[in-house]
Amino acid sequence: MARSINVIQQAIVSFLVTALAAVGITLDPSIWSDYDYRQLISFIVSSEISVHEQLWDSFSSDMDVLIATIAPQTPLWLQNFVLNIFQYSVTTPQIVQFDVANIVPYYPTIDPTLRIVTQCAILPGIFGTTTIRVAKQSPGVPLEETELNALNSALATISVPGIIINATSDNADKLFVVANITYNGQYSAIVSATVISAITVFLASIPTVGIVAPTSPVGIMRLTGLIQAIKNVPGVIDVEMVNVNVRADVTTFPPSSFNLVNNKTWIQTDPIQGTIWNSGTNGAGYIVPETTTGYTFTDPRADGSGLLNLNFVAQ
Repeated sequence: MARSINVIQQAIVSFLVTALAAVGITLDPSIWSDYDYRQLISFIVSSEISVHEQLWDSFSSDMDVLIATIAPQTPLWLQNFVLNIFQYSVTTPQIVQFDVANIVPYYPTIDPTLRIVTQCAILPGIFGTTTIRVAKQSPGVPLEETELNALNSALATISVPGIIINATSDNADKLFVVANITYNGQYSAIVSATVISAITVFLASIPTVGIVAPTSPVGIMRLTGLIQAIKNVPGVIDVEMVNVNVRADVTTFPPSSFNLVNNKTWIQTDPIQGTIWNSGTNGAGYIVPETTTGYTFTDPRADGSGLLNLNFVAQ
């Protein structure tokens, strides 16, 4: 912050007094008259320094404004563009443009209803590459080809030379659950539908917006979180997990192996987070209930026991 002329002049005079004292010369500014040449010289120098500092303040302020609006190409900036700026219309092409003064992307007509992306996970890569996992709606579904093409085109427009940004939108990861759920028999009429709804809501609530990193919450499904979501359902007394499996959509469903409950070699374990499936790095970034015939929540178990995958036991 620029100093006043008086403050600068006092600093100059103080320095002069100290410097001369060091060589044995005494200087007493208190006896200077208003017309003393030393007063005049120090005032002129102070005035010039003050103007110089004011110019630096103005320059810094201008730079702050530019920095606040310019495209930094950081993960958070890209995420904000995808979620809160990118627009798509099936009838009117949305062409991203640049503010000629600040060189920032914008659309001539801003329409929040055309912001179709609801989930966005940024995966910074190496050698200038970045992958962006996206989905639309809630619960999430993949973008259609035309939508994804439009997004990638917009990202290419705002990118800089040497940076490769690629948006992907895949089918959701799938959750398979075999569990015994003990419940208060008075809830018999609604308990099954309520539990299935609670699991679906839990999956949709898993953070899918953010930056994928070793400790990122993006796309992470915790086994403890799934258990708690079921236990929170009114009427549920206890939950015994027998088999919990999460897979990427492209992975063939394994009905008996790779059990999240007792086989942890295929998923991540963390001393703080516990047993988890990281959909952000291993899959599409979001999860829905298993759709494979015979392995949905209401299908009979593959072991021939006659029980359903979600087996409800009344008490």
